[in-house]
Amino acid sequence: MSPLRRSRRRASPEIRATIDAFGASRAAVEDAKAALVATVRTGRVEGIPLAEGLARFELLLRDAAEGMPGWRSDATEADWSACDSGVAESLRRAERLRLEGSPRVYEELIAEVDDLLEPLDVFAGAAASIRALGRGR
Repeated sequence: MSPLRRSRRRASPEIRATIDAFGASRAAVEDAKAALVATVRTGRVEGIPLAEGLARFELLLRDAAEGMPGWRSDATEADWSACDSGVAESLRRAERLRLEGSPRVYEELIAEVDDLLEPLDVFAGAAASIRALGRGR
């Protein structure tokens, strides 16, 4: 075999299931983020109503949370805990926004959206760890 062509070890079925479950949770988180970002006006195009985007955001984060037990293991515990906390915190912040009312001006909306998305940043780091797990590192 050429040194340029390395054989790739296949991930075990358990690791493959972990990777797939993480992928599903992360996809729901990404969809939730997109739903929330869609509330922000871009150029001359109005965003969708905040109530609609926020409801979708919360629904999709709950979907992500429901799938998270599928990728919890000893190998993923630190990332899993960080992601679980991130989802819970974003949901808490979304509930606060929903109960307190809508921002009055564009700048307030941008700040609120950033505040809701910030706890979900942990999924990017978790994605790198999960990919490494699949490569046997």
